[in-house]
Amino acid sequence: ITRDLHSDQVVDMPALQAAGALGFSNDGVGVQDADTMYQAMLQAAKLNAPIVAHIEDASLMHGGVINAGPVAKKLNLPGII
Repeated sequence: ITRDLHSDQVVDMPALQAAGALGFSNDGVGVQDADTMYQAMLQAAKLNAPIVAHIEDASLMHGGVINAGPVAKKLNLPGII
């Protein structure tokens, strides 16, 4: 979806599709900028190509590993609020 998986630059989807790409992904790394993801979705829609995205906003994690709640408390794990 983005260059080098961490940038705010959307890859050249038309060129990649012409080279054989069937869809686009950041391979498990969430796109951290909403505008970048929106631009990628617009490009993919024009190409009728799917985006496979790992939707996870790192700015909300704060070291948490599980939803904050009774299970996190029971397992003594830091929760994501």
